[in-house]
Amino acid sequence: MATLNGLARGGRSVVTTIHQPSSRLYWMFDKVVVLSDGSPIYYGCSGQVMEYLASIGYVPGFHLMNPADFLLDLANGIVTSPTEKRMGFWSGNLIVV
Repeated sequence: MATLNGLARGGRSVVTTIHQPSSRLYWMFDKVVVLSDGSPIYYGCSGQVMEYLASIGYVPGFHLMNPADFLLDLANGIVTSPTEKRMGFWSGNLIVV
């Protein structure tokens, strides 16, 4: 990832997918695309995804959660439902680009 990051910083376009990125790898991404069942639910700066999800009611169960872990929980349906305020399930897939 450091090599790809260097290429991107040098002006090249880099598109990649990664499954279950660590926190260290997640923060190397400038932008992410999050998909659920093939439809985008978030596209934007990696550092703003938690703020966006909180604005629509999806907040992790504890403070300072790794965004990559939270996105995986969200994609796997292990989230607190914003409408029911209990554990709910959301079927989806996570792709970080």
